[in-house]
Amino acid sequence: MPSAERSARRRVPAAVALALGASLLAAPSTPAHAADSLQPAARYTFDQDDLTTGEIADSSGNGLDATLVNGATAQSVAGADGGKALALPGG
Repeated sequence: MPSAERSARRRVPAAVALALGASLLAAPSTPAHAADSLQPAARYTFDQDDLTTGEIADSSGNGLDATLVNGATAQSVAGADGGKALALPGG
């Protein structure tokens, strides 16, 4: 194989790598943005729940209502922020 042909074959990959590297360096950078404020997947206020059936309503708007196992054993108590909380047996 003539050395000129071998030399040309070596230059092609180097030229491709150089072109790719230059395009990466020339690519416009986008400024970093803070993540959008995350919203809760579910929000349970325990204000209007039916503990006899164990149905707990999701007030986040996502429709993730819950059902307590042995809901009749739970008690609705005053919460720390003036709302209601759920007291479960055993602590």
